[in-house]
This record gives sequence, structure tokens and C-alpha cells, in this order.
Amino acid sequence: MQMADLPALRAEYPWLAECPNQILQQALNDVDKAYKRFFEGTSGYPRKKGKYDGDSFRFPALVQRQVIKKNGEVVLGADGEPVWRTYRIITFNDEWIELPKIGKIRWKMHRKLQGKPKNVTVSREAGMYFISVCCEVEIDTKEAPTPTVDAIAYDYGVNKNYAMSDGTVFDVPGETEGEKRHRLKLERHIGRCEEARKAREAEHRAAGLLRQRQRLPQSNRERRAREELRRLDGRMCRRAHDAIHKFTTRTARQAALIGFEAIKIKNMTASAKGTVEEPGKNVAQKSGLNRGLLHGRPGMARLQIQYKARWMGRRAVAVPPAFTSQYCSECCRHPNDEPATSDLPHGRDGDWFKCPLCGFACDADWNAARNIEREARRIALLPEPVAKPKRKTAMRARGMRLVKPGKKVIVPTVGGFPMAARGALAKKQATNREVLSAIPLFA
Repeated sequence: MQMADLPALRAEYPWLAECPNQILQQALNDVDKAYKRFFEGTSGYPRKKGKYDGDSFRFPALVQRQVIKKNGEVVLGADGEPVWRTYRIITFNDEWIELPKIGKIRWKMHRKLQGKPKNVTVSREAGMYFISVCCEVEIDTKEAPTPTVDAIAYDYGVNKNYAMSDGTVFDVPGETEGEKRHRLKLERHIGRCEEARKAREAEHRAAGLLRQRQRLPQSNRERRAREELRRLDGRMCRRAHDAIHKFTTRTARQAALIGFEAIKIKNMTASAKGTVEEPGKNVAQKSGLNRGLLHGRPGMARLQIQYKARWMGRRAVAVPPAFTSQYCSECCRHPNDEPATSDLPHGRDGDWFKCPLCGFACDADWNAARNIEREARRIALLPEPVAKPKRKTAMRARGMRLVKPGKKVIVPTVGGFPMAARGALAKKQATNREVLSAIPLFA
């Protein structure tokens, strides 16, 4: 319905006509999909776009169809149907790409395209522009390289990002000492610029030159410093993403079975600030721990392992993380397994593990990775669990809503929940929880 209003809006607002119509349609499609996923309970409430956040636009196709007209009338074929003309709107080669209403742009093609190009996305990140061509490729798992080992697993941590069960360790590269000093210098410069700008705003408000919510623009020095900081962040991000891709590709090529912990990153990196009534403790320490946990991109690595395993015909298994670092990988026992040894502590002590039952000692992360590999082998032999539909999702599909007793119920409309109810629903977003098998660990 909103797409039908685009021609009138483009005529009323000339700035909308400056970009191709397909880009506006794709933006409406993205908003529609975001709300559908929210009402289905598979995603959170859509957030408003922020500045420098997701600066991109997408061309949905490389070709376009148009009805042939002659003297203002639609040309009809022998069957009485309109005659369509198909023409290419995006063309490219190794040196340049031509986009509608933009023209030819010189680019550097990092690798040859495979398959059939479907759409083109232009994005801006840290002052640099990227063009991504999405292609449809048929993947044959028979052409994948032969695995060298039967199974492998990794344990994720802060000190050692990815400790493998074969004894190797992979750490995601971070900032160098020079980059850290450069970042600190930029942050201090931006802080001084902000303080000076706020002081000028207070002076202008006292003189009646600014209203209460008005803000003065950033100075050229502050703007250049912020751009430099964004470029530094972009360089760190690209460096980490490249390392993660290399690690996951090597792992998927190496083993036929890949095990990893089904850790909940969102719960592990929750803030410790608390509320006004009950403020949190050790907030700065928890914030530093959260940065260390997120530095290795565990969610990204898990996603890449899963889809690369499907590409190569491998098996990726998520292992429940409970007690993986406390069991002994040599004797497969825990002091709490028997009443006679329940008074003994588990063997992990910091970065070292020593079993109190058999005396086996090794690195704690390597011990956990071996436990994850053994548990992945056991889960791989079991039938895959079938995820049941969620109660909340099923009720929303029938136009119902699950509420607590005594709470005010908002009656839904035919098209879904009214606009006034969406803000309240955003406070309790439905999360996409994975269904894990209720099988005891190391049974």
C-alpha cells in the first residue's frame, strides 16, 4: 500500500525523486519485514536508524521490465496482453560499474563473481564505500575437500579466544600499541571539543540566542576527529572479520564434525549498571569483561561455522555449556558424580586444570575443548530434535496475545496490533531462543 503512494510522494517532494524508485521500494520492504518478524516473535522491535548506522541502499535486480508504449498507448501483442521490454540497468566489468542515476564508478573487484548476480548493495563504512554483488551459486558438497580429522571443537574465552581440541589456539587480532595511543588521543580531543561546545551553548542560551533544545553544530576539528575515529574503528572491524573468516574456513575444511558451546552472548554481556533503586556493583570491571567477551565475535564465528559446514557437507553441533570446564577430559568424571568425592573441588583453577580424581593436569581451555568435542560426538549420534512452535508465536498468528493475570489487555485489530501498542510491546521483545536437547551432559 505504501509503495503505491511513492509516485505521488516523488512528485510532491523532489528529493525523493533523486534516487531510483527501486531503492525506495526496498527500504519499505525492509521496514515491513522488520515488523513482521517482530509480530511473529522471531526478532525484537525495529529500531530507528541512527546516523552513520547502516548507511546503505540496495538495487533488487540488475534488469528491469517496462511496458512498451507508442504515442502514449500500451502496445498489445497478438494475444491481447501488453508487450514488455527487458533491459539491463546495472552493468559492470573488472574496472568499473554503472549504477542508475549515478553513472560509471571505478572500482576494485576483489574477486571474480560466481553464479548468477541477483542484487547490488552499496554501503558506506567509516568514510569508505563498498559495493556488494549478491550472486546465486549452486554448491556441490561432493566438491568439498576431504576432512583431515573426524571431529574438532573449540572453547571460547577472553584470554584465549578460540582454544581448539587439537591443542591450537586462535586469537582475533586487536589494536596495536600505536593504534591504542592514536585512539586515546582522538577520544581526548573529541572530549575537549564537546566540553567547549557545551560551554558555548550555555552562553548562547543565557543570552537568549538558543532555545532549550537547540544545539550548536560541531566544529570542523571535532568533525575531522570523529571521522578519523570512525576510520580507525572500521579498520579494526575489517581486520577482525577477515581473521574470523579465515579461522572458520580452515576449521570447516579440517573436520567432518565441528563442536562449539551454545553460549548465550546476550546474557553473558548484560550490563551491571542496575537501576536507580538498586545500583549495580563493579560496573567498570563488568564493562571491561563485556568488551573482552565481544572482541572475539563468538556469534559471528558460530554463524559462519554453521553455514560453511552446510556448504562443505560437514556437521556442526551446539553443545550445552554447563560444566564443560569442570569435567576431566581424561577420565570423564566430576567430583560430584559420586557421594564419596562430592566434598572435593572441581579441578579448574584459573587458566589451569588438575583433576582431583585421576591427577590429569593441562590447560583449562584445552580441557574444556576436549570435553566439548566428546559431547559433540555423542550428540551427533542422536536423532536431531524437532523444534516445537512457540506458544507466543502461535497465539500471535491467531490474533491473540499472552498477558499476565490482572494486566490490561489491548484488543488487536485485523491487521495486527495497533500502533499505540507497539511501543509497549517493545519493552518485552520476543527473543529467538534455540531449542536444545534436554540430555544430561556426559551421561
